[in-house]
Amino acid sequence: MNTFGDEMFGQPAVLRTYFYAISDLAVGGRCHCNGHANKCTKKGGVHKNETRCECEHNTIGRDCDVCHSAYNDAPWKAAGVIDAHPCKACVCNGYAKNCTFSRELYERTGHGSVCIDCAGNRGGPNCESCKLGFFRLPNTEGECSACGCDSIGKFY
Repeated sequence: MNTFGDEMFGQPAVLRTYFYAISDLAVGGRCHCNGHANKCTKKGGVHKNETRCECEHNTIGRDCDVCHSAYNDAPWKAAGVIDAHPCKACVCNGYAKNCTFSRELYERTGHGSVCIDCAGNRGGPNCESCKLGFFRLPNTEGECSACGCDSIGKFY
């Protein structure tokens, strides 16, 4: 660095008086979307310059690292070059919209969805059976009906 009075440069008292400034600074970055987004957008709010992934493949979350609640039939995986590993729809037979993922069920059956709040008095992991105290005639579809039995099983 050359300044006026270079002959004084070697003196410690003079060196302490020098100030440095940065006139322009550019910082680049990218979203970490785990391969489940092609686009990042700036979001408003507290962190005005925060970027968020525009998630695809039925994923959600800041980094597209969670399956949407209606798509939990398989474990979440980061997308790859050959396979996007999209989150798979819950298998609830039309009686529930959302499910959770069960690794144990997935490893046993190849389907991991455990349906939440089955409608039509249905139960089971995939809303495939009737709740206790309800029945459905064999080979029929639809809601399960109350059995019409008392607590000891007597029909009335």
